[in-house]
Amino acid sequence: MTRLTREEYVVGERIVDHAGAGPIHMLSFEPEGTGTRLTYAWDAPRWLKALDALFVHSDKDVRNALETFQREIEARAR
Repeated sequence: MTRLTREEYVVGERIVDHAGAGPIHMLSFEPEGTGTRLTYAWDAPRWLKALDALFVHSDKDVRNALETFQREIEARAR
């Protein structure tokens, strides 16, 4: 399990967490029409990005998680 430390929190705008293993995780919130766009990004040392690209493929996990969030949020709004 990785410990996260909250580096920054701006209400309604962004959350930035630093993982004990090195990566920085960033969630951004932007108004879009009548809703909000949630964007995720991460940054890490080059060697960790290479390992992720070769073995973990977290980009697919993040895309799937964001799609699940969207489906669940839209289902509750109906």
